[in-house]
Amino acid sequence: MLHFTSLPWHDAEVHCFNVSWSANGIAQVVLKIEINPEESLQPFIEMGINSPIMDICFKQIWRLKSDLRGDSCPKELLLDWHIIQPSPFVTEIKNQGMAQDIPLYHQQLQFSGGSVIDLVFEEVCLTQIPT
Repeated sequence: MLHFTSLPWHDAEVHCFNVSWSANGIAQVVLKIEINPEESLQPFIEMGINSPIMDICFKQIWRLKSDLRGDSCPKELLLDWHIIQPSPFVTEIKNQGMAQDIPLYHQQLQFSGGSVIDLVFEEVCLTQIPT
């Protein structure tokens, strides 16, 4: 899996945080973000993303823990994106006998207003949003 944590996310503006479930109960999380104009878009362009506005889609969510602050003004900015390894959440899932043969990833997003989101998922991808 590409290490999304190494991309220039610092101070990306968060436009939307959306959690949805498919008909079979599988959850996904989508963050619509806009890359800070002071950051280079070149790493994204090399991935086929030519717009500063994009969706980060976390697919097949196994665990979502959020501490979202509603008193942040102005909009939240993405400050840090961490890989959590070893992960107590992944260990808990595996100890319950689930996802034994499925690679799970635990990552934590930290935001400017103090919000924190922990996600355990199977896949993450980027989608360009036309401007």
